[in-house]
Amino acid sequence: MFSLVNHTLRLTKEEEILFNELIEKDTIYKEAKMLETIKDVGIEIGREEGREEGREEGMREMLLMNIKMRFGKVAPEIENKVNSINDINRIKELFVQSFSFDDEFQFNQII
Repeated sequence: MFSLVNHTLRLTKEEEILFNELIEKDTIYKEAKMLETIKDVGIEIGREEGREEGREEGMREMLLMNIKMRFGKVAPEIENKVNSINDINRIKELFVQSFSFDDEFQFNQII
């Protein structure tokens, strides 16, 4: 907020000090700072959730790609099951296990 005021009014050093003292006492300013902090936390949580979703999506793609490379195709049933998994650890387990199956049918049994 200060930078906006300073940019538009061009405060002197003394005016800047006085302005800071005044707004720091203002309850509305304190509430605005608290809301700004809450907003920042919310933004960071949203970013982390987005990164987690991206990791899950990437792991699902790798799993489906491995199945396709090993067995020549991915049945729609398997693709739907894989895409419905939202636990990244489960996707990782399936990815590792996918190397040990002889065919798509075996993989479909554990999914």
